Amino acid sequence: RSWTAFYARRCSSQNFCRRLADTGIGVSPDSDAAPSVTPDQVGHGLHARKVRSGEGVCLVGVGKMLGACEAAAEELAAEGIECEVVDLRTIQPLDVDTVAESVARTHRLLVADEGWSMCGVGAELAQAMNELVFDQLDAPILRVTNRDVNQPYATNLEKLVMPNVERVVDAVRSVCARSR
Repeated sequence: RSWTAFYARRCSSQNFCRRLADTGIGVSPDSDAAPSVTPDQVGHGLHARKVRSGEGVCLVGVGKMLGACEAAAEELAAEGIECEVVDLRTIQPLDVDTVAESVARTHRLLVADEGWSMCGVGAELAQAMNELVFDQLDAPILRVTNRDVNQPYATNLEKLVMPNVERVVDAVRSVCARSR
C-alpha cells in the first residue's frame, strides 16, 4: 500500500483534502483511487508557504499552531503590526530557506510550536535562523511553546500549558517592543 492510497481512503474532511490539494496532490473525498504523485511532491517538493504577507514580524506556526498565528496576525493588524505568517508544511525536510527569506524581510521571528521548548522543531528552526540570518535580526528570536511542566490531563489545566493566540500576541508585542 502506498501512503497516498492510505490518505486518500481517510480523506473524509474537506479541510484535509484542501490541505493535500495545496501541496499539489489532488484528492477527492468521494474517491477510493489513490491520487497521482510526482517525485517532486514527495519529500523535498513540499516547501513552506507564505500564508499572509507583512513587514513587522515573521510568525511561523508549526502544525496546529498555524491557526493561532493567523488569528494573532489578524488581531495585531488592528494595532498596526503587520505579521507575515509562514506555514512550514513539513518538518523533514525543514524548509529553512523560505523562513530565512521572510526573516530577512521582516527582521524579526516568532516560532509557535505545541512541543516543549527544548529539542523541538521551534528550537531547531531558531538555531537554523541564528546560523543563516543572525546579522539581519533586529530582535531576539522568540518561541511560544508548551510551558515547561508535565502535560496535564485536565482540559482546564491543559489550556494553561498549551500555547494559544493570546500568548502569541503578547510575544509579538514583546519582540516588536510594544506594550498594550
